[in-house]
Amino acid sequence: AIVARAMGIPAVVGLGNLTSEVSGGDTVIIDGTNGVVIVNPDADQLQEYREFERRNAQDADGNTIQAKHLGIKTSRCVVVSDPEHLIATIGVRDLLIIQDGNATLIADRNDEATVKEVVDALKKWQGGEKYL
Repeated sequence: AIVARAMGIPAVVGLGNLTSEVSGGDTVIIDGTNGVVIVNPDADQLQEYREFERRNAQDADGNTIQAKHLGIKTSRCVVVSDPEHLIATIGVRDLLIIQDGNATLIADRNDEATVKEVVDALKKWQGGEKYL
């Protein structure tokens, strides 16, 4: 956590048994910028995090970028990655692309609620916990 903060890298550490405490249908917000995890946020918290795109500048194609990104014919995407990790996109629209360490999530940005299914599957997958 100290190294991540010093380098300006968003991180959440010390989660303890969080993955065993979250169950199917839970909404989970992972905020690496503030180092917090919110399970089943209230309506105000959920709205605050959905405002991400409005709080962050968008490019001419409506992309919200917090990454080293090269996009060609890319629109309405949210792209987040480690500072030195390049993400290149070609001919895509409405994607949520989040890279963190050895894990990358790519999803339809309108289907972000289904991310919980990925978390549940990783819990069941042998060795999957290291990606959570």
